Amino acid sequence: MEPSSSSFQKVRSQHDSGSGIQAVVGFEDDARRLVEQLLGGKKQLQFISVVGMAGLGKTTLVKKVFDEPSVVYHFYVRAWTTVTQQPKKRDLVLGILKSGFNAGTEDSDDMELSLMLKRRLSGQRYLVVLDDIWDSKDWNDLMLCFPDDNVGSRIVFTTRLADVPLQVQSGCYQHPLRFLNEKESWDLLRYKVFLDEACPSSLVEIGKQIASKCHGLPLSIVVIAGVLANDRTAQWWSQVAQDMNSIASTAPEQYMDTLVLSYNHLPDHLKPCFLYFTAFPEDYEIPAWKLILLWVAEGFVKIQTTEYNSEDERNMLEEVAAHYLKDLISRSLIIISKRRSNGGIKSCIVHDALRDLCIRKADEENFMHHIPNISEYFHSIVETPKAFLVQRLYSRENYTEGFFSPPQGNFCFPKDTPNVQTILAYNGSGKSYVKVMYINSYNLNILLVFKCLRVMDISSIGIDRIPMAIESLQQLRYLALCIEACFGGTSLRKLKHLETFIVRSQYKSVLPDGLLECYKLRHLILKGNFRCITQLDDLETLSSLQTLSLPISLADVEKILGVTPNVRKLTLSKDLYLSWRSLTIPNLAKLQYLESLSLRNNLGRSSSDELVFRELSSPSMFPITLKKLTLVCTFLKWDEMKKIGMLPNLEVLKLQYQAFRGEHWETHDGGFCRLKHLSFKFMRIVKWSAYSDQFPNLQHLKLDECVKLEEIPIAIGDIYTLDMIEIRNCNPAVVKSAHRIKKDQMNKGNDLLKVLMLVTKIAMIWS
Repeated sequence: MEPSSSSFQKVRSQHDSGSGIQAVVGFEDDARRLVEQLLGGKKQLQFISVVGMAGLGKTTLVKKVFDEPSVVYHFYVRAWTTVTQQPKKRDLVLGILKSGFNAGTEDSDDMELSLMLKRRLSGQRYLVVLDDIWDSKDWNDLMLCFPDDNVGSRIVFTTRLADVPLQVQSGCYQHPLRFLNEKESWDLLRYKVFLDEACPSSLVEIGKQIASKCHGLPLSIVVIAGVLANDRTAQWWSQVAQDMNSIASTAPEQYMDTLVLSYNHLPDHLKPCFLYFTAFPEDYEIPAWKLILLWVAEGFVKIQTTEYNSEDERNMLEEVAAHYLKDLISRSLIIISKRRSNGGIKSCIVHDALRDLCIRKADEENFMHHIPNISEYFHSIVETPKAFLVQRLYSRENYTEGFFSPPQGNFCFPKDTPNVQTILAYNGSGKSYVKVMYINSYNLNILLVFKCLRVMDISSIGIDRIPMAIESLQQLRYLALCIEACFGGTSLRKLKHLETFIVRSQYKSVLPDGLLECYKLRHLILKGNFRCITQLDDLETLSSLQTLSLPISLADVEKILGVTPNVRKLTLSKDLYLSWRSLTIPNLAKLQYLESLSLRNNLGRSSSDELVFRELSSPSMFPITLKKLTLVCTFLKWDEMKKIGMLPNLEVLKLQYQAFRGEHWETHDGGFCRLKHLSFKFMRIVKWSAYSDQFPNLQHLKLDECVKLEEIPIAIGDIYTLDMIEIRNCNPAVVKSAHRIKKDQMNKGNDLLKVLMLVTKIAMIWS
């Protein structure tokens, strides 16, 4: 569950700079030639390489081709995975399975995963992209997973190394990327700054000079455009040009100098936020909510006024942090990797070259220090006095039990308390599906030394329980853990400054003692299966709590909600049927600020066929403030949808795993007046009857694994606001109806509707 704040919903990119160099200025011919290689030629499995230095736009070009409608239509399976500098075959296979098939689990062994991939690709016309290969052995480890069935499959990889394609296959088609010429450089710079607006004549000449100084490297041009876009005056542009003239080297390979210039021109308040990306592994997709909460906990975010009370101030800080992220994106320093269902930013990444800059500047400024383990840190502060001043430690190792082991031998701990305020540990592979190995919490007693600790995210390091040492870290603002189980014994009562607490538990656990006495707590996210063993009758009001995910009994949830009136995002994951026929949830009437509600009924899906059709316990059980509603395994009648449609502010509706039961949904008039996003996942609906005026503001329709649905109502295409229909592994008839809607809209002059499809063998049947 992601924490809630209106700031998380409001983050938007001003234009396309957030999602990378979307304008392939100068590369139109390259894109055309790549498409020809993908769609034409021999039926045998072919290899295509795009070669060039960092920042030339390899990934951007291939991504554009990957999403071309003709390419999407041609291949039955498309998958994309990013190769790190030290890749593991397991991670690459999992990445392809998840991208192409939404399959593969961390519990499977390497052989099972490889066989699964080969079986799923067998007989398919597939397109697989391996982004950023560093060594041919990365391919050699994978080659047996890719069958050649003479159906026109293609494998594309990007690389910085010219000899890699020859080592992969002697007949590999090589497509080297060139630098932009001066005209193309200026066209790209002008587009990134002004989009479709005209550039003022007073800026044209100086703009061309600046573009020329980027030496044809698209990344440098895009980053400098971010510097220029914030001040479109001749005086500022002349200053930037003067600073670029001071760069001694004119070699394109010295692009780092241009990137350093963009960092130097960052406002002071954005520099620590940018350097924070140092802590995350290569190609790691960073949740936007995590960044925002970490920046606030670090104290990076400031507001200028004192007119707010403490609660309003924290809300304002998260709003400001969201704008910080938006600013970094608009400057093209950060790239949006995924968007939320409401169009906001879900996650982001940093380009490899900019990440190198982060690491370099963080080291120069003593901002953050990398450690393989805690013992290494203590040795460094003895050998290097400068290390004692470091406030932030981070690690990207594959953790073992020794990570928290204290120094061995006759080591003497320093008399002064270390100044460390932050410990961040993220898995070195950058993959979220790496299996966690649990260590003994006793090893974490070394944390007693860090009295100043404000932020600790060690959720990549599994520990057997919440360590006793946590009780002494009374300055903590942000705490994220992964535990095997929690049996009590550790109290969080003394953590009076704690604002964010995130715990994932593998087995049944108890709610930590004293947790609900942390009165500054804003985001409480528990994942797993928890129960409450403490008294909840005399709780004081937790007015700061904004996000609440509690997998505990509904009776205990009811008591907690009674003292958390300001909750904005709520997730309930339990048996939601206390009566046989009605969906039963706690009374939400007092939650006047609730915007997002997720109901996940824990009844096993295997027994779902034995359940009767359910009803809502009350027509008004959902607050009218709701903007987002997610229903999972709730088994409601389709007739109940009429009540949900009357929610006046509902913008996002997600239905998963038989949220509704029955073969036919006949949509009623008068509802869904503000609905923008509607998604079905693993729903067994067969027929859907609907008209365009029943969804007057729908922008995005997503159908995922709806294998029984016969078609999309053709009238859906007439919704004026509809931007996209997204289909993943549905009935071939659904794919056909989507094409019919697209064609119908184009005949009506609407060429803006996008239809995206990811289909596997189902598509072959229809083709």
